[in-house]
Amino acid sequence: MSKQALDQVIQRASSDARFRDSLDDNLDGALKGYDLSEDEKSQLVKGLGLKLSSSRAMSEAMASSEASQALASSEASEAMASSEASEAMASSEASEAMASSEASEAMASSEASSLEGSSFNAMEL
Repeated sequence: MSKQALDQVIQRASSDARFRDSLDDNLDGALKGYDLSEDEKSQLVKGLGLKLSSSRAMSEAMASSEASQALASSEASEAMASSEASEAMASSEASEAMASSEASEAMASSEASSLEGSSFNAMEL
């Protein structure tokens, strides 16, 4: 992962036809002695205009596709979990509101009954 290693590969590929061919035929083998990340290798392929062997290109395309599918699946799972949590919270809040409303109605009914009893007692006197 050093700029120095990347520069060395570029210099060698531009001056050594066999090395350049080996990059096309077996990229990983040709770069074995260089400390390069996969991203740097991809930059080399694009920058040098390499025509990788079909099996390498196919492997890279499949790996990229699998990574994309895994990421999409993970994001979908997170979205579902978030949606279910939101629904549960909304249901809980609705239940609390309903319970609070029922308690208020019971309290109002109790106060009304109490007032009726008081006015009845006052009328008897």
